[in-house]
Amino acid sequence: MEIGYRKPWKLFIGRDMKKHALVLSVLSFLLCMLQAVCFGESRTVYGEIWGYRIYREEAKAGLMQGDETVIAADYDDIIPFGVFNNEAFRSEQKAFYTVQGEKKGALLLHDDSVLVIPAIYDDIDYMPYDKTWIVKQDQLYGVYDQNASLAVPVICRKKPRVFDSVCILSEKSPCAYYSISDGTTYYPDYDEIYGFFEGLCLVKSGNLYGYINKQNECVIPCMYKRAYSFDAPGIAWVSEGNDPYDLYYTINKEGNILFRTDGYACDFNEYGVSLILDYESDHYGLINTNGEYLSEKNAWDMESAEFDGNGCFIATCDGEKWGIVDSNGRTVVPFLCEPDYRYMLSFHDNTVVFCENEADSLYSIYGINGEKLGSFHCDNTYIPEYFSDGLLLIASSEEETCYIDRTGTIAIPYSPELCYLSDFSEGLATVVSDNGYGYIDTNGKIAIETKYESASDFYNQFAVVVEDGKEKYINHNGEVIYEKP
Repeated sequence: MEIGYRKPWKLFIGRDMKKHALVLSVLSFLLCMLQAVCFGESRTVYGEIWGYRIYREEAKAGLMQGDETVIAADYDDIIPFGVFNNEAFRSEQKAFYTVQGEKKGALLLHDDSVLVIPAIYDDIDYMPYDKTWIVKQDQLYGVYDQNASLAVPVICRKKPRVFDSVCILSEKSPCAYYSISDGTTYYPDYDEIYGFFEGLCLVKSGNLYGYINKQNECVIPCMYKRAYSFDAPGIAWVSEGNDPYDLYYTINKEGNILFRTDGYACDFNEYGVSLILDYESDHYGLINTNGEYLSEKNAWDMESAEFDGNGCFIATCDGEKWGIVDSNGRTVVPFLCEPDYRYMLSFHDNTVVFCENEADSLYSIYGINGEKLGSFHCDNTYIPEYFSDGLLLIASSEEETCYIDRTGTIAIPYSPELCYLSDFSEGLATVVSDNGYGYIDTNGKIAIETKYESASDFYNQFAVVVEDGKEKYINHNGEVIYEKP
């Protein structure tokens, strides 16, 4: 039999087309199915962020990394974490919410793997301070940890918080708490419990305070009229008097007295230093865990006796000018800040900016080690906030804004075509032109076209924009990574 070059199909079906038509149709269908499975032709990618691609297949959503399926298309939707929660949006947590009907769950990105909190809950929320996930089911709450493990069963009647691996279920009588370490619910017989710190919980019986451990064992009996939780160095402040101005003394975890004071003290910070109020002068000094003063007893006045994340606090010596002092009593930022601008005394990007002379609109820039970096004049119609990515947005006049560097030198000058709207975040800042909102980079160049009806700052590698009335989520390249349906 002669074989035609242009008709190789004759090898299979020969001359009887009807005889083999059904076989040909089946093979064609199987071939299409094989192509769809092998090459993902039925998949549509509608979001990409953090190295993962959100895809849709037959109206269901899944997750891919490259071309590899990581999470099968079993969900109604997969949403980048932060889309519906502004506080969480500003955290560094990388995760996806999952939706299955009316139920919700999450996919946690952890060490190049995806950990699953099942989509079986009525609601789910991330707690950035505890770094836990709170789930709600049938009016009860539970807690998942960062490894997507159910740390606290769904037994809490109100939204819980976890401290020291213990979840307080009921603060007042009848008291209860759940210990994550041994998976046991305890019912301490006290009028009130206040949460675990350093392995011990402050408890109240009648008008007296004491401490219990995680096994609900009394460690220090209820004998104090006033008491506070243990802090980082394993020290607690207690008093046997009712008045807040009665003298306090410190105890260790065994209840032994360490030292007494002649003032009212605050919690010790991570450096083992506490601010202590001198009753006579109504000013503060610094004291260490041995009861030794690191400064004069009445060295400073302050509004809020609190340390910041760098172990520093805002204070004044004469009540006129304000500055920043560290845990050693060393003046980090001189007492030069105008009193109405003391709220500016906070380090960001290892720098602090404050108004030194309001009449002249003179601002100063200091580094975290106390060195003066520069100064600048700024129109007080726009109060500068803080440095980010080494740049600060200021108003050089009522009509003009620009960015300066840490020396006070103009780094990105005023542009008549653009209005600068925000400090930098993740290397980009929001601007607006006649065409709409967009973004510039730290060189002042347009990084994402000004075409949006509104635009947010970047956090966690994406920003929220509105285009043609639709809310979208874009990455640093201006690519849409998620669009609300």
